[in-house]
Amino acid sequence: MAGLPAVTVPAALSERGLPIGLQFIGQVFQDQQLLAVAKWFEEQVKFPVIQLQGIMDHIYTVLHHEKSAFSS
Repeated sequence: MAGLPAVTVPAALSERGLPIGLQFIGQVFQDQQLLAVAKWFEEQVKFPVIQLQGIMDHIYTVLHHEKSAFSS
């Protein structure tokens, strides 16, 4: 809304295992510099990579189960 470049990067996990992000806001037309800062921050924090395939498989199983329950 301010017309400034912004990026959110994961910073930590909450006690419940949910990701907590940190948002960086850059100066006008300084997108590349902002992305460089975000990349540097991610490298320093070493936030664990989330395995999306496992999450997607779980969601598919849950949705398929719910669909079957409503079809019966």
